[in-house]
Amino acid sequence: MNLDEVMDAWRSQDQAPFYGMDESRLQQTLREEKARRRRGLVIEARITYGVAALMFAGLALVFALMLYDDDPRTWWDFLIVTLGVAAAVFAAANVYIGRRRLALRERHFGASLHHELGRHVALLDYELSRTWRMSAITRTMLPFYLCSLALYLSIWRLNNEPFKWGIDGFPLLGMSGAMWYGAWIARHAAQDVLPRKRRLEELLEKLDAR
Repeated sequence: MNLDEVMDAWRSQDQAPFYGMDESRLQQTLREEKARRRRGLVIEARITYGVAALMFAGLALVFALMLYDDDPRTWWDFLIVTLGVAAAVFAAANVYIGRRRLALRERHFGASLHHELGRHVALLDYELSRTWRMSAITRTMLPFYLCSLALYLSIWRLNNEPFKWGIDGFPLLGMSGAMWYGAWIARHAAQDVLPRKRRLEELLEKLDAR
């Protein structure tokens, strides 16, 4: 019995809400659901750290090549690389800080059903903070777009090749499309998280009213 089924069973008990529900079953269901969501967040964090590290290493290598390149480099070349490095660091730091805030918030919860519900709501709040609002989507995805763009442009500048829209413009358009597609996926996922969070908050209100 998954969390949605347990919640549906609770909502069907309008005359005697929650008293007929097995609390231990609900707690176990919440733990299983929370563990499943945490696995997804761990995978997301590892991918974010890995991609950010690769971007950082690539840009650092390009920066070193520019320093020792025989052709003179302008301040614009180094600015592109510097902004890319900053974007890669920000992408990783954004995830790390968010996970740390979640961990600090969860320290206040105990082992009771009420606290288990609060812990689950906190986890859903964290997911929503990364997906629901456009500002959160931009904060999560734009740094990767910028560091990828910086790496591409810096390599192009390092090779001293003229820019050709027919060839060089396509990857830029592709990265832009990938960013907006990822934003659409995140927004779509949030449409599942927000109703679930509201249902859990409704259950918390019922518990407080007991």
